[in-house]
Amino acid sequence: MAAEISEGHLRRLILAKMMFVHGLYHSGLGDQMSRMVSVHHFDSANEIVLRLLADISNARYDQNNFNEILGAARKAYMIHAETGLPEENEIVELHRVRNRIQHGAIVLDLSTVERFKRSSETFMSIVLEKAFGKTLEQVSLGGLIHDQELRVLVQRAERHFDHQEFRKCIEVCEDALIKATFDTGHVIGKAGMLTGYWGAKMVREMIDRKQYVSKYKGPAKKLAEEFSEAVLELGRIATSMQFLDSYRGKFLHHREIVNRLDRLSESELKDGAKSSLDFVTNLILKWQVEGVLG
Repeated sequence: MAAEISEGHLRRLILAKMMFVHGLYHSGLGDQMSRMVSVHHFDSANEIVLRLLADISNARYDQNNFNEILGAARKAYMIHAETGLPEENEIVELHRVRNRIQHGAIVLDLSTVERFKRSSETFMSIVLEKAFGKTLEQVSLGGLIHDQELRVLVQRAERHFDHQEFRKCIEVCEDALIKATFDTGHVIGKAGMLTGYWGAKMVREMIDRKQYVSKYKGPAKKLAEEFSEAVLELGRIATSMQFLDSYRGKFLHHREIVNRLDRLSESELKDGAKSSLDFVTNLILKWQVEGVLG
């Protein structure tokens, strides 16, 4: 029976997957340094999963002793999967090799990297399914989003990215951002209320005190009224930027990606999709924590 996992547990599994995927990237580069880095990442991903298993075992273990971590993880996996850890010998050997790389600067050939890539993927896939009831694809940042409609959109974008459908990924990211901003979170409306509290009232009083609108007659008066409302709307839009905080630059970059979508090269589409997916997912999670959504 799969273990019940908290959001904190899921975040650790997400980190393990990110480490593994980063290792896959380096394993494909082929140069000596990349081979060394990829093995470090595969080992780190495996150890994150082992440590999570060890923690849910409730066994006491020395966190600095790999063999004790492995023993506690083995105990938890046996409880939930009723079998031994998959690829255990390979995982242990990978850990030994990683230590020799780190402390002895040994050089690996591509076949060794491929061997540990396969065993690590098998280990993670089986453990996630048997112990946690998750597939490797299901473990993603999008899974942390509470709102169902936003979660579905972000996870759809993640699948597009995994399938190298980068244009579709960017388009769905834009859909998720629009929904979070104008529907689920109604960020612009909340920004308007803040502007009304902090600044718009002051601007309105200034406009009324100067009697700008009353100075005009006919069509010019209507234009003056529209202009004064535009000033207030500008205040609301400017205030909405506060909800972006440190993500303002990433927001502008995302807008550039969307605006240039038809003119991006294949490599630019891939980079743009990754950038937009990271930005939209993390922004939604930020708003979720701050209570802006819902």
